[in-house]
Amino acid sequence: MYHCAVQKIPLRIGVTGHRNLDPTDIDHLRQTVEGLFVRLRERLPGIHVELVTGMADGADRLAAEAALAAGMQVHALLPMPLEMYLGDFDAASQAHLQALLASPRVQTTVLELPLGIDKESASVSGWARDALYVALAERLREGTSILLALWDGEDRGLPGGTGDTVLRYLGLVTKEGARAPRSLALPEAQARAADGERPVFWLRARRTAGEAAANALAGFLGVADNGDVVVTGLDLPDSLAEELDKLVDYARDAAAHVNPAEHPWGLVSDEALALRPAAAEALRAMDYEYRRADLLAVHHQQRSDRLFKAFSLMAAIMGMLFLVYAKIYPGKVFLAGYLVLFAGGFVLFSIATRHGWFTRHLMYRAVAESLRTRFYLTVAGVEPRGIEQHLMRLLGVRRIAGFSWIGHILRACTPFELGAVADSKAGFDWVRESWIEDQYKYFKRKAHGLHHAHHRLERFKGIILAAMAIAVASLIVFKEYLSDTELLGLHLKTYLVFLLGLVPFWLGVWEIYQSKMAIKELGWQYQNQLFHLERAASALKHPASAKRSAHILDDTAERLLADTYLWTVQRFHREHEPPAAG
Repeated sequence: MYHCAVQKIPLRIGVTGHRNLDPTDIDHLRQTVEGLFVRLRERLPGIHVELVTGMADGADRLAAEAALAAGMQVHALLPMPLEMYLGDFDAASQAHLQALLASPRVQTTVLELPLGIDKESASVSGWARDALYVALAERLREGTSILLALWDGEDRGLPGGTGDTVLRYLGLVTKEGARAPRSLALPEAQARAADGERPVFWLRARRTAGEAAANALAGFLGVADNGDVVVTGLDLPDSLAEELDKLVDYARDAAAHVNPAEHPWGLVSDEALALRPAAAEALRAMDYEYRRADLLAVHHQQRSDRLFKAFSLMAAIMGMLFLVYAKIYPGKVFLAGYLVLFAGGFVLFSIATRHGWFTRHLMYRAVAESLRTRFYLTVAGVEPRGIEQHLMRLLGVRRIAGFSWIGHILRACTPFELGAVADSKAGFDWVRESWIEDQYKYFKRKAHGLHHAHHRLERFKGIILAAMAIAVASLIVFKEYLSDTELLGLHLKTYLVFLLGLVPFWLGVWEIYQSKMAIKELGWQYQNQLFHLERAASALKHPASAKRSAHILDDTAERLLADTYLWTVQRFHREHEPPAAG
């Protein structure tokens, strides 16, 4: 159940495999799988690892038993109503399935029948029943981060079968069933999976009547540049290892700095749960994870802002010390102060860069905004289609070091089944008011505040420039008087020249600070978000079909996330440069 996941960062592992495993291999396979799960949990402290399985005979239930023995939770994802599913198994298997489903550490979700398929047509073998297993394979692809495959390595072309599920996970079969040319010779090779593919860990498993090849670990599967499926080795792929390390770091960061229960507001409400009861647990999980990511984003953004303010202040003081040394008094103490500030700033920036103090809030903000969007789309009944990860690939967010782990959070919070809503219009109206209109008011306030702050700053800069012009004119007109008049042992001309050097330098430092904080880009983001939200609010107020309303929300979500991710990329590159780089 999700009540366990809310205490830890969630991670889902899927499983696929043959029903007719060789009986002589079952004990060995169970021990091997349990050992894999134990080692994975040890490697991921603070992470709630959950197994997702279709609970068929053979590999599915073997993995479920191994997961329970390893102390994990199991999510039973039934491809059809239980009374229909039991018809696939004999009496002993039926009893075994029902006993597993009764375990307190097993959560069950029953997938709805695909559109156009009823119980009668799906009750017999054929294309309709195959479609149910294809739907299960798609849920595994959409909602899990790693797939464990107990597979003989042969693709028999059965829709929703083990080979088909593996190839879908590797991106070689589309949701519609189109297959890319491929080779299943499974040669050992050092290959990288194409961007966006997810890892499949393959355990070679013999069928009852299969080949007599030794049962052995095969390792992770990947896709070579030519499209062949290859074995990349037993070790975690470098990209996956880095993502899992970042996930653990996220868990530690959250445990050290935030308590989601203390978030002043959240996403979930009684109305949302009542509108989408079948997805209530998923909504609670998304809300909890949103609170955690949002609090972390605020925490680290405040630290990042303080750091850049400190760097700007240090630069301003350094400029003043140098001008004092050059124009007023050549004391070595001013040079010493300059060097101390320079060295301190360099060391502080190096430490902050090494620990990611500038970029953590960007990662966490991307997580929070993605979860916010996913939450409201779920309440509205819009099926998840991976727009977040598609946009991250398209806009280059995944290429930023340390950001690709975000996909694990989104997949772990993906609801497997949305269920029906009692009143679709009420659902769309609630989402419009709670999300679209609420966010519109928020961004309108932010844009208004930023606009006024910008104009105040421009007026102040105008006054400073006018004063500098007057000072330059005074140097020309009153040069002799300023040169002859002394104050505290120095001529007035010296003070005026000092100020003429210091003020533009300070203005330059302020401009660099504004640039590093991407203030102008933030203004554009606010305006873009307002445009998209106003457009959506207007469209949703007019009577429309449920399909049209869902399309509007889906399109708006994609536009809002695109702006958020673009902002993330821009701010990342600005903050990752030394302050003096501008």
